[in-house]
Amino acid sequence: MPTFGHLVVGVAASRGLDPRAPLRRRDTAALVALAALPDLDILGAPFRPALFHTPLAHRGATHALAFGLAAAAAAVALGLLGAPGRRRRALLFAALAAISHPLLDAFTRGSLGVMLLWPFSDVRFHAPWYLFETTPVKEGLWSGAWVTFLAKEVLVFGPLAIWALWSRATSTATATPTTTATATSTSTSTSTSIPTSIPTSIPTPASIPTPE
Repeated sequence: MPTFGHLVVGVAASRGLDPRAPLRRRDTAALVALAALPDLDILGAPFRPALFHTPLAHRGATHALAFGLAAAAAAVALGLLGAPGRRRRALLFAALAAISHPLLDAFTRGSLGVMLLWPFSDVRFHAPWYLFETTPVKEGLWSGAWVTFLAKEVLVFGPLAIWALWSRATSTATATPTTTATATSTSTSTSTSIPTSIPTSIPTPASIPTPE
């Protein structure tokens, strides 16, 4: 399971949702959650022997494309991401984040495969080649297996992470001068709106007595 990769894909999906604006926390959190959601099936780990050949096993039903699309639709329908009027774009990137997980897992060595077509089929699919190793959960955190595992993920997903975070920095820097200019414009318009009308005619007496 490319754990680092799942998180990066979620952040990148948030960047793609609105490339010209800074990342929105709500959208980013929702998309990262969707990208990691299929691994909800690890809760069945204590019952693994009984679930081994069922859709409830790891990379089973929760890794199906139908499950990902349904989760994406539910997230958008509940208003967890996407601005009003942009629901279609939000649904697109939510779906991409959700189905990215099982597709990436199909490129992982050492698993039974992924039930991509459940509930229509229980067949587990493998990619024709492997990019990732199975997460070395039985090894120590600082073991060589973990270092190799993380190094490969950083090598594969690092460029995507740089793009997502670099775009955020650029968007934030671009937004700052605009805000300043707006404030200056507002201040200028306020200062020039002071009434400047001055009476141009001064009333004079109708007649002025002349001394004798």
